[in-house]
Amino acid sequence: MSFPKCFDSSQQFREWSQAAKRSDPGDSSYCTDCTAHYQMQMIDQERCFHPGTTFPVGSRGGVDGRRPEEERIGYEEVA
Repeated sequence: MSFPKCFDSSQQFREWSQAAKRSDPGDSSYCTDCTAHYQMQMIDQERCFHPGTTFPVGSRGGVDGRRPEEERIGYEEVA
């Protein structure tokens, strides 16, 4: 099984995928659960597939990683 380089193993990614089925990470997929600190570590190690991911603070104070719109799952560019 292939997995994103920011995960340490296919097992770790499989476990995240199973948990994500219950929590619905949305169209930013696994980047939703990332943090700015971890993203910087992964960028430094050249293990980040989505370095444009941002971490806006929501209205309730929570932070979710948000991929750039064109990198989100299900994004379709309108011609």
